[in-house]
Amino acid sequence: MGAHLKEALKKFYVRLGNKLLFKDLYSLNQLALEMWGVMGYRGIDASILSRVVSGYRLFTPQQFDAFCTVLQLEKKEREHLEYALYLDNIERYGISLPPFHQLDYGVLDLFDSLLKKARDYRSEGKNDDQRSIAEIIEAYIEKLVRCVKKENFRNKMLDQLGMALVLKGNALGGVWLPQTVVNEVMGIVRRLFEISKQIKNPRYEASGNILLAYAYYVSGNYSSSSRFKSLYLHSINRAKRAYQVLPDNNAEKLFALRTLATSTIYLRDKEDFLRIKKTALDHLPKIPADTYFLNGINLYNAIAEGAAIFQTSDPFKIKEMAFNHFKVTLEGRRIHEVSETRSDLEMSLALKTKDKSDLKVRVEKALQIAKEENYVRHYKNIKKLAQRAFG
Repeated sequence: MGAHLKEALKKFYVRLGNKLLFKDLYSLNQLALEMWGVMGYRGIDASILSRVVSGYRLFTPQQFDAFCTVLQLEKKEREHLEYALYLDNIERYGISLPPFHQLDYGVLDLFDSLLKKARDYRSEGKNDDQRSIAEIIEAYIEKLVRCVKKENFRNKMLDQLGMALVLKGNALGGVWLPQTVVNEVMGIVRRLFEISKQIKNPRYEASGNILLAYAYYVSGNYSSSSRFKSLYLHSINRAKRAYQVLPDNNAEKLFALRTLATSTIYLRDKEDFLRIKKTALDHLPKIPADTYFLNGINLYNAIAEGAAIFQTSDPFKIKEMAFNHFKVTLEGRRIHEVSETRSDLEMSLALKTKDKSDLKVRVEKALQIAKEENYVRHYKNIKKLAQRAFG
């Protein structure tokens, strides 16, 4: 994936046995920690940096800036790395952005095409690629928008920035750790709130609230312990704000409803869950099957999981209804397949299913994907649930 950058980075470290020693004698862990600080205590860790150095992923623009800042690279050194990253981005994503001084309305079409590419990656469950494209759009627009004087042009660009930030937040949602999630998302949320005011579009305030709702939910780490009650209540509060604002023809409304469902499940609030379940099932026939399938399937997986835990109805019938409507599955869609497997494990434990042979195969596959893609949160939780399910 990052052959050019991998080769260019070799200039800045030496290998001592199994360890890397970077310029100014930073170990990989120390360098990642310094970059983390420069980036506002978010967006990088040792495992991500290791994958970049090994050529398995590319630096985001923010990570690249932090790397150059910490190592105090000279202009020529930075330009050499930047060119290597540029070549890798062209090979991987087909991205070739024009210089700032060549700014014209054509760049809006370019950003639209990149946003479509990021959405396609999201549908495929390719989290790293989705996030990389979104962060490239974000970095480029944040620089360009300062130079734009025409209000219509600037507002369109801010609208595209908002869409990129939502895609970035969605991608991060798959890899956030419970301990750091709220801090990680807060910068995105604040920027979405700003954009909402600047272009007078309440959608982006709602998007920010959904991301924050999901962050609070993740902070609970899939636990129904009373010590996480306030986190789930915060999640519900933010999700409700978004749900009330968004029109029915917005796919994020389904994400808000899903977050409401999952938070009530872990609060063990059966009464509220039943209300959400009724809303979701009543809404199913109205959901466009082709464009909303991802948020839709994830919503009905959550409803099925809750139905199993509260034993209110047949969860398999709910999943069958969703499949009959959307005509697709999440199999092969990386992060989404992993998430669905975790949910089905919870469902199996609640139902005390005896024949778990098929589920065991799926769990092994999900763990392998989670390990390959560094989905630490999902790996740990599936591992823990699998021990309970299979001994």
